[in-house]
Amino acid sequence: MSRASGGGMAAVIGLNEEQITDVLKENNLQNIDIANYNNPSQFVISGLKTDIDYAQSIFEGIKDVKMFIPLKTSGAFHSRYMTEAKKEYEKFTKNLEFYELNIPVISNVYARPYKQSDIKQNLVQQIICPVRWTESIRYLMGLGEMEFEEIGPGRVLTGLIQQIKKEAEPLIIKSDEIETDFKKKL
Repeated sequence: MSRASGGGMAAVIGLNEEQITDVLKENNLQNIDIANYNNPSQFVISGLKTDIDYAQSIFEGIKDVKMFIPLKTSGAFHSRYMTEAKKEYEKFTKNLEFYELNIPVISNVYARPYKQSDIKQNLVQQIICPVRWTESIRYLMGLGEMEFEEIGPGRVLTGLIQQIKKEAEPLIIKSDEIETDFKKKL
């Protein structure tokens, strides 16, 4: 991933998923992917830097867009442009073995707890798939009362969680969709 170049990413604040998708489609920006679902009105788009630069004027011309923030990155992370990195990482993980999971880990790719049998696939897929943060938090909200604590500097994730709680409903999953061991640990 450190060799990624020519890519770009930008945060778009103020539109929902459908609006972002429509803007991309209507403006022939099909080479741009949604890379992060940060909250119901904040997304990160990813693609070639030239496409992201071109998209900036389009998004900034839309009344409901509060901000368009180009991110300082050399790669189009969490997008189709990371396919080579994914293939290389897949080879790297081929002979790795993972200990039995002791605590639930929510997958960026599926917004559900990892299954032991899918650890490698999840780790590999997250390189090219979007980060489903909103859905992950909604999933956790659907499990019942939960306390979130951000570790490390800053409070970005705390702010995103507060926005998700304010703007989105909990995601209720049928209990048979959740591995029983994980449900007990949550």
